[in-house]
Amino acid sequence: FKEHQERLEAVLAAFQRARITLNVEKCNFCVSHVKFLGHLVDGDGLRPDPQKIAALDKFPTPVDVTSLKSFLGLASYYRRFIYQFALLASPLHQLLKKGVTWEWKEKHQQAMRKMQDALLTAPTLAHDDDDGDLILKTDASKNGLGAVLSRVKGKTEQPIIFISRRTSKAEINYHSNALECLALVWALDKLKPYVYGRNFTVFTDNSALKWLFSKKDIDGKYARWILALQEFQIQIKHIKGHLNVVADALSRFPVGESEETNLSEAMCCAMVGSFHPPEEIALLQHDDRATRSIRMQLRKNGAAASDTFVLRKDVLYRKNRQKGRKLLLVVPSFLRRQVLSACHDDPSSGHMGITKTYHRVAERYWWKGSWKSVKKYVSSCRVCQFNKPVSGRTEGQLMSIPVPSSPFHTLGMDHIGPFRQTPKGNVHALVIMDYLSKWIIVTPCPDVKTRGVLEILNQAVIPQHGFMRRIITDQGTAFTSESFAMEMEKSSIHHVLATCERPQTNGQVERANKTLVSALKSYVNLAHDDWDLHIPMATLAINSARQSTTKRSPFELMYGRIPILSHENSFPWPDKPPERVKQFFRRVARWRAEANKLIQNSQDRSKQLADPHRRNAREYVEGELVLVRRNIRINGRTKKLLPKFIGPFEIVKRVCPTTYLVEDPPTKRKKMVWRRFNAHVAQMRPFYLPRETEWLPEDSSSDSDTEEEIYPLGSDTGTIAESPNSSASGNDEP
Repeated sequence: FKEHQERLEAVLAAFQRARITLNVEKCNFCVSHVKFLGHLVDGDGLRPDPQKIAALDKFPTPVDVTSLKSFLGLASYYRRFIYQFALLASPLHQLLKKGVTWEWKEKHQQAMRKMQDALLTAPTLAHDDDDGDLILKTDASKNGLGAVLSRVKGKTEQPIIFISRRTSKAEINYHSNALECLALVWALDKLKPYVYGRNFTVFTDNSALKWLFSKKDIDGKYARWILALQEFQIQIKHIKGHLNVVADALSRFPVGESEETNLSEAMCCAMVGSFHPPEEIALLQHDDRATRSIRMQLRKNGAAASDTFVLRKDVLYRKNRQKGRKLLLVVPSFLRRQVLSACHDDPSSGHMGITKTYHRVAERYWWKGSWKSVKKYVSSCRVCQFNKPVSGRTEGQLMSIPVPSSPFHTLGMDHIGPFRQTPKGNVHALVIMDYLSKWIIVTPCPDVKTRGVLEILNQAVIPQHGFMRRIITDQGTAFTSESFAMEMEKSSIHHVLATCERPQTNGQVERANKTLVSALKSYVNLAHDDWDLHIPMATLAINSARQSTTKRSPFELMYGRIPILSHENSFPWPDKPPERVKQFFRRVARWRAEANKLIQNSQDRSKQLADPHRRNAREYVEGELVLVRRNIRINGRTKKLLPKFIGPFEIVKRVCPTTYLVEDPPTKRKKMVWRRFNAHVAQMRPFYLPRETEWLPEDSSSDSDTEEEIYPLGSDTGTIAESPNSSASGNDEP
């Protein structure tokens, strides 16, 4: 039930994000079974709605073509529950053929009764999940093709889906071996959503597949069948014809002891696609539009037809005058992904960068556009994207925080600690800095909770200095809580969140923290439990020290004078003449204006020095997926071996030219709580999803059968492959 709740919350969260509304009266929650589109769905599986089947059982005998179509239409809706439905319905379909006179006979009545009985006793189809092994059984005859996909749990075989169809006029003339192969290829095509990318076992007549792979000069449909089989991770088991019977649809399929004894003698074939003999490579090259014309010309004119290509045992190679093998295998489109995976993902290839992977490919294989294929493949490698650093200059030019014109207009806040607990119970300290005068307020505190932060603001800051316009903080929990956001909104204070793990955003406070800790270091006792007693004097020391940027101390910019320190009382000082109020305010205003200008000049100088060593920030769009670099630490793991990036995250909006608000994509959200934070472009990298067409040639989608001369045969027009340009070849990281 807990898992059901989590999945339900995830679905509702997706609906909420897509702004989809649901009618509560039409929704059923937390039920053990539900009727859906004429089916009954429960934890055991899927079965027909008994009310619908009862209507089929009571269906009157058809009296014309229209009534027969009505019956077949309703029965066909549940054909997935009946093995070889097409064969059962074949006599009835004969009456629907053009030119056939309507005559309802006993064979038609029997066919209708068999279909009704099969539906009345239809089995419960198991849910397709990862619990259990998948097996596929196929059958073929002159009348039709049939297959059943089942799930094996223990010694019980549960059907998932039955499929069948009648053979066409042309297919009726096929050899029995060809029909068996056709049944397997057709079943895999129909069941591709269930079996693609998964390991499963096919029980069929192995002699038919031996016949298919032993044919010479394969072309046409046989070539297409072999290519179709290469897509699946199949383990083929031979089973004698009298054993290859799909169980009755009355119940699930028990696997008896006698059947296990016979199956133990079955011969197993290798996984399709694990090894490619020369005959298969030649077939794939011939079927590839890009290499077909070369093979044909070489066969027609002999080896003298080309100085670049050569045939060896009917396999096409390219002559290599560079480093590597003397003959490079010309890779057909279908095998390029496998070659790229071997040259990049395999442990002996080491997930190297683009250039190294390209040379590993180019020293052994060749196809037109191999550099682009390697670049796209490596760039979309999930392992590399999470673990490899981003090379080159730092992304994003410096963005300065606007300089305030008056004190306590803009404040920065940050917690320091934890320190050793003092007798007063303090463990942390909250540091608040004014961005114009650099005046700091330091308050010891027992924790880093929002309540303590708001108390300090309302008791130690606002009563003395008034409300501020802007507060800059990191993304600590004290500053990202709902109560803190509500307080900021109530006071109309603009709250700016710094990017995660990027202290530069609130760098002035970070620098003050460093100075404060250095001062405390000099005065704490050996037990380090009296640090909070030294906070007031350390704060005065910092506030009374001249700042290198403003050329004045924070105390001067706040109060218009230098402070009187304790040692000054030991010496005589002449009294200063009184100053007029207007002169005092003008002088303080002038000092603050000068400080504002000096801070602005300092920011401009820093930007001028930094920007030439940075590159322009990439612009991301809403909804784009990115990875974010984070300092990951996991107990018991080696830090250097942990991923450098986390994610992927989805771009929510652009906060400023170099900062974006990101959040977990909908597929990763659970319990309506997910990660959502600001990230700087220097911490981000785009996340590329691997696409199945990246390694195919640009014109691979063409269905044209015209023979084109894709590559010139008379001269060597290139090196081992298209060499990468100089600017790209130097970058060996994805």
